[in-house]
Amino acid sequence: MKLMLLHSSGNKVLYDLDKEQIHTKYGILLKSEVNKPYGSILKAPNGGEFVVLEPSILDLVEGMKMSSKPIFPYDSGIMASLLNIKPGKRVLESGTGSGGFTTYLAELGAVVVTYEKNPDFFKTAQLNLRQYKNVKLLNDDVYNAQESGFDSIFLDLQYPGKAIEALHLKLNPGGFLGVFTPILDDVKPVWETLAELGFSEIRALQFDVKELQVKKYLRVKGPLGFPGFFIWARKIKK
Repeated sequence: MKLMLLHSSGNKVLYDLDKEQIHTKYGILLKSEVNKPYGSILKAPNGGEFVVLEPSILDLVEGMKMSSKPIFPYDSGIMASLLNIKPGKRVLESGTGSGGFTTYLAELGAVVVTYEKNPDFFKTAQLNLRQYKNVKLLNDDVYNAQESGFDSIFLDLQYPGKAIEALHLKLNPGGFLGVFTPILDDVKPVWETLAELGFSEIRALQFDVKELQVKKYLRVKGPLGFPGFFIWARKIKK
């Protein structure tokens, strides 16, 4: 479990309650002192105050250890809704990375089986996802997956068309399959593979979200997440 400590300066500290203490620029913070009900006010050792808050999904992803750039909630929310992911839905994911999208799915209440074959990424994801009982993380290639009967499949890996051919039978009729890729040239072959396999409602979109900042003047602060493409479709037959 984690707590968000919002300092009076506006800065945030994500506190992992598995640790008895952490060192911050505001001083040493002790679990025994910060593990308080949401809304509690705490004195910071080096000045100022903290408000104890429940971390948002964005807080969790921005505060996680990163071995690869995660998918942020700006994109995760769109993809999860288009894949019809709800509490209790069974989701197969490949390409866990640091666990950004997996965190979003877990917080939604989905039951996730996620594969990461890179050992360094796997270790990072283990650290970031250990609090979730509804996530099964495997250090293996998704092509070795034995389970089936998934409501949604999400792929973020090389050669996604090949993966779709290997995994589509694990998806329930009526379920959704989605592919995230930073490569524009992946879109057409993925689309064609989905069409050849009899998928319906094939669609694609580009992510390019930018944050606005309002001070004296309104300006574009910069991109959120990173540009990428999402292709999704629905399986309509066994």
